[in-house]
Amino acid sequence: MQIEIGKHYVNKTWKYLRPCLRSYGPTFKVKFDGLFKLAVGIHDSLLDGTSFEDRKLFYILFNRNYKPVHYSGFMHWVSHQEYYVTDYAMDDALTGYQHMLVLEFPEKYVKAYDFFIKGRYSLMYNLQEQEMLFEKEDAVKEILNKTKVARLNFVELVNKSFRSDITELDLLHETAEMDFPFEKNKEYFNYMGE
Repeated sequence: MQIEIGKHYVNKTWKYLRPCLRSYGPTFKVKFDGLFKLAVGIHDSLLDGTSFEDRKLFYILFNRNYKPVHYSGFMHWVSHQEYYVTDYAMDDALTGYQHMLVLEFPEKYVKAYDFFIKGRYSLMYNLQEQEMLFEKEDAVKEILNKTKVARLNFVELVNKSFRSDITELDLLHETAEMDFPFEKNKEYFNYMGE
């Protein structure tokens, strides 16, 4: 992940899994939405070999210097919630600005998490869940539903990325997905490769 001050890193975790956090309720949403999220992920490789490695967790990297009073209030409040796991500084604890919050992934959406790991985006959510979690015009819904628009966009992306010449017909197979599988270096914090 390329973390930069003032920029939000958008990855597949952000696009496909972040909406699940809405299940923590309206109070969480209001407090969470007012903070600056630098990035989100599903693991921090610095925690390899610990009990964190085998759990379904959601990692959120905040800029703690953005609205610091609001941030402190949120962190105090969230640390008393049942889904809170831990938090820690990602840079210098005294002078840095990056702070990680780790939450249990919502039990209600564990199936979505598992399909995300497998790159099976179209199986992550049923239509009712999509309506609850995503905005009406969200492009992610096109991918989840494997629409013609999603197929055409993905054909263009594949052909551009690999200098290939696949067509929409190549993506009509029932197991075809309209996005690439996730890559650990884009979804894990501090990933150094295998």
